[in-house]
Amino acid sequence: MKVANLKFGYEVKDVDYSSEKDAKEIVQLIGDGRFVIVKNPKFVEPETVSELYNNIGVVGYQNDEVEAAGVGKANGNKEFVRVRTDAMFAGSPENGHELAWHNAGANRHTADQIVAMYIVAPSEEGGLTGFTDGQTAFSDLPEDKQESLEMYTIEHPIWDQQNTFWVNRVIFKNMKEQHAFLDADGKTPHERQIQFRPLVTEHPVNGKSGFQCVMNMIHRIVELGSVEKSKEFIAWLNEYLLQDKYVYWHDWDKYDIAISDQLHSLHKRTPYKGYRELFRTGINYDDGKDFWY
Repeated sequence: MKVANLKFGYEVKDVDYSSEKDAKEIVQLIGDGRFVIVKNPKFVEPETVSELYNNIGVVGYQNDEVEAAGVGKANGNKEFVRVRTDAMFAGSPENGHELAWHNAGANRHTADQIVAMYIVAPSEEGGLTGFTDGQTAFSDLPEDKQESLEMYTIEHPIWDQQNTFWVNRVIFKNMKEQHAFLDADGKTPHERQIQFRPLVTEHPVNGKSGFQCVMNMIHRIVELGSVEKSKEFIAWLNEYLLQDKYVYWHDWDKYDIAISDQLHSLHKRTPYKGYRELFRTGINYDDGKDFWY
């Protein structure tokens, strides 16, 4: 396997999809760099891709009620969830199907710790995916600032995910799919919603500290007391984390696979035009142990 740097992340070529050694190295690269782009010159069958995913960790499989799972080029393999305008993670058509900065586990424990995205049809225009580096952003701060932020606790809003159609239809196609969707540990997201979590956590792969948060999902910082004081801090954090040096924008080539960390990184999709299709898979580093809660 050939490895090259991509800003703070990595690009790999000539991956042996059946190799546990290659998978182990990719896990380390994800932990150290927040994302890995696997380059493929031609279509790789989903069964082969799944072998790599299962060597990386514990893979999430969907059931028949998740209509977007296993369809099209996924060839019946339920670990692959189709992402396009008429499927899951469609985004709002009013905003060109853009998706805001997010990750898989902001307000719940034992959610997907890795998300893999296998693109089979890049868009004609736009549709880039951004990845952030919450680990380097934290380590770049002065030591006294780090010590202060390590004491902060996020309070998330509590949402009725069981009875309310979530995120204005930009994620799930319908309520049935929202209730049926499973994380990598085989449980539904609404089962594990949490209200509090540390702002700074230690990564299970490399033991380094980093920001684990989605800024627009923070209600307040407990130690700051009021929501108003928290808003000032969240505005600073948003501006700080989204500096150019902590963001990488990936312009997709056909059959790329982006494997991204969900602990110390966020990702975002820019607006796009034309047909775009990829397949999302959730993975845990091991048995889904909650490293950060």
